Amino acid sequence: MREVIDDRKSPELAIRSKTPSILPQTVSPTNTESLKELAIKFEETKDYEQSLSYYKLYLETNQRLKEEEYNGELALLEQSNEIENQEREIALLQQEKELQELTLARNNEEIENHTRLRNSLIIGSILIASLAIVLYLLYAYKRRLTKN
Repeated sequence: MREVIDDRKSPELAIRSKTPSILPQTVSPTNTESLKELAIKFEETKDYEQSLSYYKLYLETNQRLKEEEYNGELALLEQSNEIENQEREIALLQQEKELQELTLARNNEEIENHTRLRNSLIIGSILIASLAIVLYLLYAYKRRLTKN
């Protein structure tokens, strides 16, 4: 049974043993560079099969890193866009609330003005009716005086 050697830590031992490492779950740019270096070293030793396999591994790893970076940036942009949309929605709701408050205040003012006008008309009508009654009574009193 062959001993598995971690290529990332010792590329020279990996070249000697020709045992490819297993791609780690968490990939970093330094890991991809060591895969590329291994591909170059195998090419220098004219082991083109191993060189090709490491170069393919390098390309896959590099592509995955770029995709993860792109997805991370995309997630940040989506989050930023969502925050902006929420802020716009909050501002719109605040404007709607202010508009409703202004409309309510204006309606209350109109109701108050109508109430004052109605009360003034009632008081004015009562005063005119009272004046008419007083004038009629004075007229009737004066007429009785003139008859006598």
